[in-house]
Amino acid sequence: MLTAQQIVLLLSALLTSLMGLLLVVQSRNHAGNFKGLSEWGSGILFPSVVIFFLNLFGSQILTEVFRSVLQQVFAITGAMLCGYGLRRFVNEHAQFPFRLVAGFWLLFVTCTTWFAFVQPSPVVTYWIFIFSVIALLLDMTLVCLHNLHLGYGIKILSAVFLAMIVACSTVLLTVNSAHHWPLIATQEEDSFVLFLLFVVLVPFSTLVFLSMGSEALAQRIEQFKRYDDQTSVLNKRAFYQELRKEIERSIRYKHNLSIMMLDLDNFKVINDTLGHTQADNMLKQIAAKVESSVRSTDLVARIDGDEFVVLLSETGLEDAENVAQRILVNVQEILPEGLNSNIGLSSLRSPGDTVDSLLHRASQAVKKARLEGKNSFAVA
Repeated sequence: MLTAQQIVLLLSALLTSLMGLLLVVQSRNHAGNFKGLSEWGSGILFPSVVIFFLNLFGSQILTEVFRSVLQQVFAITGAMLCGYGLRRFVNEHAQFPFRLVAGFWLLFVTCTTWFAFVQPSPVVTYWIFIFSVIALLLDMTLVCLHNLHLGYGIKILSAVFLAMIVACSTVLLTVNSAHHWPLIATQEEDSFVLFLLFVVLVPFSTLVFLSMGSEALAQRIEQFKRYDDQTSVLNKRAFYQELRKEIERSIRYKHNLSIMMLDLDNFKVINDTLGHTQADNMLKQIAAKVESSVRSTDLVARIDGDEFVVLLSETGLEDAENVAQRILVNVQEILPEGLNSNIGLSSLRSPGDTVDSLLHRASQAVKKARLEGKNSFAVA
């Protein structure tokens, strides 16, 4: 006959199992966009399934002590998987200390097994379990605190982990020598631990983790809409939007505004002789050179296959010419022999200027620069 506490545990484990299964399934559809989702889902799914079946059927074939040990081991393993999933999400999985984690897991299993079967001490095993949970929560909290710049979601998640550390520490301090095995729900403290694990920590932290993933996915979509996938600079659509805003602002406050158009002569030779991969790498290097040659407030974009434009806010033609000369020198350093670049400059002349008029004059200036010689710039 199941007790009320065991029924609550079974239902909680069943719900978290379904949640974990859903995350694992969804991770197959978002493998490249939501890193860590499969590990987080697995860390929820497997312990929940094991705990569900052990509490439903385990009493018929396993002793209470053996069931408790298995549940603790799977709970800790699941928490470690969730921690790895969190590290993958924040791109810290490359620094994941696998040997240290493996040693921690082996030490936990060894100590738990020893004080469960060799020198039985329910209180010690309970302390080992709670200490291990606190250690893993602390590790995930530190990962969150190290990545607070990622948004509000990870700040909330760090607060959840900190609250759980406080709650587990409180349980640890109030445990008494008559305490029974954890995860069996036979004592008031056990019920509280189960409530923390299955009813509070897992669902709430998972919801926060999903919100973080949704936020990151939205940022990726926005980046895809605004940035060129080959060079990581602004694309044509985004540049036009920014240029339109800057023209309006410059007219309103009577500021200078210049743009430059960089064109690569005979770039088709790179495609024909070295291949598309080498040509793409060359474009990335050129974009990086242009970005390093201008201010952080200036905007660089790729508007065609081998054409780049730069928006120089609050910059007159004289200063723009100096920037153009610097870009030509820096870009020429990485161009292969026989490949040259030219720059056309244009600036805001009157309140009637538009995106099209500025870009048209810059394009005409590029043609003029070609006639004047290789690796030169002109103004129109």
